[in-house]
Amino acid sequence: MKIRISGGDTDAPPVVRYSFWTWIFAGAVGLIDAVLLWSVKNALVDQAIRQNTNSTVSADQIRSGADNLVWFVTITAVVFAVAYAFFAYRARDGIRSARTTLLVVGVFHLLLSMLVTVSYLVLFSVLLSIVGMVLLYLPTARAYFNPER
Repeated sequence: MKIRISGGDTDAPPVVRYSFWTWIFAGAVGLIDAVLLWSVKNALVDQAIRQNTNSTVSADQIRSGADNLVWFVTITAVVFAVAYAFFAYRARDGIRSARTTLLVVGVFHLLLSMLVTVSYLVLFSVLLSIVGMVLLYLPTARAYFNPER
């Protein structure tokens, strides 16, 4: 029994289907990182308060900064996961603009991770998105996205 996801079976070549799952895993890894950050937030705040030797920064300011960071990581993880899933799904159906959008979003994710200190899970997520990008631009995939197809 086949499960129909997009109103019919996709005729995408294997490389495009592998790219789809790579993008899905990249988004999932980012979400896992956000959940793990929520789980260790209090321990990180306590450690930062103990190590704080600057009398101008209060414990409340450290807690507030940590809350802001955790919310930022969570929101960006959700945004990237949704964008990856949506556009990978559309790229799997052969929509060229979705492939281009994935490239732009993936490069933006890479640049953001270079500007902000991130965890190893985020770096792994970025690596997965790079693999997904490369797969979408292999010759087999390019033939699938040919407008004359």
